[in-house]
Amino acid sequence: SQAAAGNQQAAKIFGYTVEELEGKPLASLVADGPDGEDRARVVFQRFLEGKPTYDEEVRFRSADGSDIWATVNVVPVLDAAGRPTHTRSLLTDITARKRLEEDLMRARRDAEAASQAKSDFLASMSHELRTPLNAILGYTQLMDSRANLDPRQKQEVGRIRRAGEHLLTLINDLLDLASVEAGKLLIDSREVRLRAMVSDVAEIIGMRAGSAGISFDWEVADDAPENVLLDDRRVRQILMRTTAAR
Repeated sequence: SQAAAGNQQAAKIFGYTVEELEGKPLASLVADGPDGEDRARVVFQRFLEGKPTYDEEVRFRSADGSDIWATVNVVPVLDAAGRPTHTRSLLTDITARKRLEEDLMRARRDAEAASQAKSDFLASMSHELRTPLNAILGYTQLMDSRANLDPRQKQEVGRIRRAGEHLLTLINDLLDLASVEAGKLLIDSREVRLRAMVSDVAEIIGMRAGSAGISFDWEVADDAPENVLLDDRRVRQILMRTTAAR
């Protein structure tokens, strides 16, 4: 009765009738390829050696040609001489689980491809934006070096330059986003004049605050060092983001 129940269960898994399945070797139901033939060959080799197999995942082919995944448990039955003659086998249908795993793998590959496409787009767009911006910054440096500018004009040119430099920082932020997602972010530390750096950031924040009708004050502690070793671009990012969050 156990054998009959087993045959009925196997017939249900593979889509055959019990009569069609009788006398059909299990190897004939194995799917082509490494997930079927290679794994079934391992199971058969263990059987020849008189060794059991537990929870080997094998891909089979059903009666309608679709793939069926099952865990295979095979315990060889030995004769008096210790040679395997037949087996006691148990198959458990895991097709639903395997299809879910395959769907998750496809979703992961699609997500990785989309992330790479986004990174490529950001890199391309950053390059396109930097080209004209570098020209603007070059002209502001040229204008700032001219001796015929009065103090007010120099101040306005300086503001344009600092706004351009801030925009360049934002563009670099886009590239940083792609780097963070890829698990790579480089820190470029160098000696920086602390008060000058904070003053540049404060001026940009002050212009934003003024346009919104908000007063903005800032200060650097008297005992702060004149020069510090840091990645000024990263610190500028932190200062800008912290102020914006408030």
